Amino acid sequence: MIPYWLGMLFANIIDVWDWFILRPIQKRIRKKNPESKWGDKYYLHWTVDWVRDKLFFWLPVRNYKKSGILIEIFIIIILSVILGFLGPSLFIT
Repeated sequence: MIPYWLGMLFANIIDVWDWFILRPIQKRIRKKNPESKWGDKYYLHWTVDWVRDKLFFWLPVRNYKKSGILIEIFIIIILSVILGFLGPSLFIT
């Protein structure tokens, strides 16, 4: 089971960095100086947006829409069910 959770962590590392590390620091800095641009260049979502625009331009853009979140939750549930049926023997050799 450890490789599964490790994969989940690395799949969400961009969100962890942007939302749980960088944005709280930037919020504190902007309280002192509202015009500060500190941290903008460290966001990884801009890199992800660029990759999506260049490689996955044919997919519909569902940023900030409930339908995009529901699709993501649906995919996670389906993958979790599949892993549940495969059982832990898949990871133990």
